[in-house]
Amino acid sequence: MSVEALSILNKLNSDAASTAENQILSSIDTTLISQMDEYAKIDPTFSKMYKKFVSIISPLSFEYTDGWIQARQEFFECETYFNFYPRIILNKIKESSSKSPDFKFVFNKSDYYLECKSLSWESPSSTLKETQEESFENKIRLEAASSSAPGVYSVSQSISPYDLSKDNYPYWLKPICVLLDKLNNNLKKGQLNQENTILFVDLGILTFAEKPTDSIKPFVTSREKDRIWNGTLWTLCNGIENQIVFGAGNDFSRENNIARLRYNGVFQDFQNIKAVIFRCLWDKYMHNLVAIVRDKEYETKDILEFLNIKCNFSSNNTIY
Repeated sequence: MSVEALSILNKLNSDAASTAENQILSSIDTTLISQMDEYAKIDPTFSKMYKKFVSIISPLSFEYTDGWIQARQEFFECETYFNFYPRIILNKIKESSSKSPDFKFVFNKSDYYLECKSLSWESPSSTLKETQEESFENKIRLEAASSSAPGVYSVSQSISPYDLSKDNYPYWLKPICVLLDKLNNNLKKGQLNQENTILFVDLGILTFAEKPTDSIKPFVTSREKDRIWNGTLWTLCNGIENQIVFGAGNDFSRENNIARLRYNGVFQDFQNIKAVIFRCLWDKYMHNLVAIVRDKEYETKDILEFLNIKCNFSSNNTIY
């Protein structure tokens, strides 16, 4: 077990490097995997979770299939357990026919629940596969160019987590609206019925227009102060169905930059959720953990103390 996951992923990454990149595969940190391989030897609870992750990736190739979506979700749960230890001991809730959160833990003598959700690209079967195919074609172009004449060559790679072939939302509102759709499709009432639930959302392979620390604000302004738009993460938590939202584009036409939300934000429909933590990718290699606290919970010391274990700073109604 000590090298099983690492050896599998190293082989898959080697195959992808010589052929075509898989965005989900490359998002799994092999340095962390090496540490997890060792930790699985000494923690029976973690070992059981980790074996499930290994069983999912074992039959996969570097080529994108829907199995990679499940692999990312299982990795996120393992990563969460591993990163919170030893300050927070997460107890994995046994899976059953009835819906329940992923973890239960005790903090300051109170019971809390943690639900983990990893969100993937819009229409992943097409968008992730198309990106991988483009990566393969670029490698062929580079090899052909370098073999014909010496020199330094480069190609451009388009990476779009949002399906631009779908005319479902204005261009600049894609991140807010698509992510809100995904959350509503992934969240189950039974999983979030417990008091003191914290939702942990992995956006590690998704991007949006603003920094995560700006995105938790109701509105974001451009550097030149000539544009204002709705903060993506704040809207995912606090948006209201049919609310008008504005995008980050400099095209102020209604067609490209204004839309109405089709769903409520998380806090509107799930009253037991006390806070939402977002794991966001920023500057390609750096992940930020930012969180938004339900207004009435902001004065609750335990919630803030727990979030400050992993999140960086606090302000009047957010932790980031």
